[in-house]
Amino acid sequence: PAYQQGLLPLALLLSRTRGVPDVAYDANPGTGVPVYDTFGYSGWIEIGGTSMGAPQWAALIAIANSMRVPAGKAPLSASSILPGIYSTAFGSGLHDVTIGNNGSCGALCNAKKEYDFITGEGSPRASNLIPALAALP
Repeated sequence: PAYQQGLLPLALLLSRTRGVPDVAYDANPGTGVPVYDTFGYSGWIEIGGTSMGAPQWAALIAIANSMRVPAGKAPLSASSILPGIYSTAFGSGLHDVTIGNNGSCGALCNAKKEYDFITGEGSPRASNLIPALAALP
């Protein structure tokens, strides 16, 4: 899509596919969050990865929507959020993750400045991201 042009390798753009991921969250279960779970567990466990990141991204969007709806704006959807995330307006709303890797597949597995195939555009800075999402048209 247009919002990813200039960020992705030409071969991917020519194949007309979209690059993923768009964004990141702390995916290390060793630095995750404590969760109390009695279904299959006997109390407190530490989780990370998608089990933690996806619901927290959903919560950030829900908070932004709780500000948008009283202002007469439509709730956010992927088609309204993604172009905004790739615009410069989100520069202060996202932390550019530049260190780390995900495997041994060469440069594609390494985090780098700006967009990369490990962390996308970065992880959220909620205090800046939520107002930016709420302000989207």
